[in-house]
Amino acid sequence: MRRGPRDSRSSGDGSGRGATIEPKDADVDARVEQLARELAEAINDAEAGGRVVMRDYAIDLLRDSVGSEVADPSPSTAPTKQKPPLNPFALGIPFLLIGVVLTFIFTPVGAALLLLGTVTCLVGVVMAIFRSTRERWRSRDDVR
Repeated sequence: MRRGPRDSRSSGDGSGRGATIEPKDADVDARVEQLARELAEAINDAEAGGRVVMRDYAIDLLRDSVGSEVADPSPSTAPTKQKPPLNPFALGIPFLLIGVVLTFIFTPVGAALLLLGTVTCLVGVVMAIFRSTRERWRSRDDVR
C-alpha cells in the first residue's frame, strides 16, 4: 500500500542524488519512493547472477546508514542480570533417553549413558535444591 505525500510542498533540491532530506519535509515519502525506484533500476541493470548479492548489499548499507529515533539504552545504565547457567538436569534427560534406546542395541554404551544420565540428573536436582535454599536464605537476610 503506497502512501502519497502529505503536503504538496517540494523540498526545492530536485531529484539529484545525495540530496539531504529534512525530517519534517512533507515530500519525504515521495522522495524515498523515488530513491527506491532508482535503486531498483540500478540493481536490475546488474548481471542476473549478481542481483541478489547487490540487493542484500543495498539492504545492509541502508540498515547501517539509517539512524534509529529511539536511542538504545547504554550498557552501563541497563540492568545486567545474568541468567543462571543451564542446569545439568536438562542435559541428563537426553542422556537417559538415548541410554534407554542404546541399551537394547549396544548394551555397554546404553548402560553407560543410563548411568551418566542418572548421575547428571541427580547433580541437577541437588544444584536446584541448593540454589533454591540459597535464595531463600538471601531473602531472609534482606528482610532483617
